[in-house]
Amino acid sequence: MKTSYDDLMEQGQRKGEKKGEMKGAAGALLTVLSARRLRLTRVQRSRIVGCADPKRLRTWLKRAVTAESVDDVLDPPRKH
Repeated sequence: MKTSYDDLMEQGQRKGEKKGEMKGAAGALLTVLSARRLRLTRVQRSRIVGCADPKRLRTWLKRAVTAESVDDVLDPPRKH
């Protein structure tokens, strides 16, 4: 089965929308961390900006509201 031009355009649009959503979520997270004066390392910033999992970004954003450190946002202590 051949893929039509319209199908390819639609796939490209969905991919672009997802990329935009990830960029916006990462930006929101960085804004919250900055507003709370939580300093990031280069590695942490790269991890946030490079994340392509919307669920993970939403989880991090929720944690950022109350976390005491960036480590608590990205890698919270495990409960036993």
